[in-house]
Amino acid sequence: MPQKILCSGCGCVLYNGEILKSPQDLVKKYEGKCPECGKRLDFSLENVHIEDNESSEKNKNYRNTK
Repeated sequence: MPQKILCSGCGCVLYNGEILKSPQDLVKKYEGKCPECGKRLDFSLENVHIEDNESSEKNKNYRNTK
Protein backbone atom coordinates (compact mmCIF):
# COMPACT_ATOMS: atom_id res chain seq x y z
CA MET A 1 0.00 0.00 0.00
CA PRO A 2 1.55 3.33 -1.01
CA GLN A 3 1.93 6.05 1.58
CA LYS A 4 2.26 9.79 1.07
CA ILE A 5 3.01 12.22 3.88
CA LEU A 6 2.52 15.93 3.19
CA CYS A 7 3.22 19.13 5.06
CA SER A 8 -0.14 20.56 6.15
CA GLY A 9 1.20 24.06 5.62
CA CYS A 10 2.47 24.02 2.05
CA GLY A 11 1.70 20.53 0.76
CA CYS A 12 5.36 19.61 0.34
CA VAL A 13 5.71 15.84 -0.12
CA LEU A 14 7.77 14.70 2.83
CA TYR A 15 7.51 11.03 1.89
CA ASN A 16 5.99 9.06 -0.98
CA GLY A 17 6.68 5.34 -1.20
CA GLU A 18 5.57 1.74 -0.84
CA ILE A 19 7.23 1.16 2.54
CA LEU A 20 5.21 2.49 5.48
CA LYS A 21 7.10 5.16 7.41
CA SER A 22 6.32 6.48 10.84
CA PRO A 23 5.36 10.17 10.82
CA GLN A 24 7.51 10.56 13.94
CA ASP A 25 10.53 9.29 11.97
CA LEU A 26 9.94 11.99 9.36
CA VAL A 27 9.61 14.66 12.04
CA LYS A 28 13.04 13.58 13.30
CA LYS A 29 14.49 13.37 9.77
CA TYR A 30 13.49 16.95 9.01
CA GLU A 31 14.40 18.16 12.51
CA GLY A 32 10.83 19.12 13.29
CA LYS A 33 10.24 21.56 10.44
CA CYS A 34 9.16 21.42 6.81
CA PRO A 35 12.12 21.83 4.46
CA GLU A 36 10.03 24.01 2.12
CA CYS A 37 8.02 26.38 4.31
CA GLY A 38 9.60 25.92 7.75
CA LYS A 39 6.27 25.02 9.42
CA ARG A 40 6.67 23.01 12.62
CA LEU A 41 5.97 19.35 11.92
CA ASP A 42 4.03 17.28 14.40
CA PHE A 43 1.84 14.21 14.31
CA SER A 44 -1.75 14.06 15.41
CA LEU A 45 -4.29 11.32 14.74
CA GLU A 46 -6.82 14.08 14.07
CA ASN A 47 -4.86 15.06 10.97
CA VAL A 48 -4.52 11.60 9.43
CA HIS A 49 -6.42 11.02 6.18
CA ILE A 50 -6.59 7.55 4.64
CA GLU A 51 -7.82 7.38 1.07
CA ASP A 52 -7.72 4.96 -1.82
CA ASN A 53 -6.16 6.21 -5.04
CA GLU A 54 -9.51 7.15 -6.61
CA SER A 55 -10.58 9.18 -3.57
CA SER A 56 -7.18 10.83 -3.48
CA GLU A 57 -7.60 12.17 -7.02
CA LYS A 58 -11.12 13.44 -6.33
CA ASN A 59 -10.10 15.12 -3.07
CA LYS A 60 -6.57 16.29 -3.82
CA ASN A 61 -7.47 19.80 -2.67
CA TYR A 62 -9.19 18.58 0.55
CA ARG A 63 -6.45 19.92 2.79
CA ASN A 64 -6.91 23.40 1.32
CA THR A 65 -10.58 23.52 2.31
CA LYS A 66 -9.98 23.30 6.05
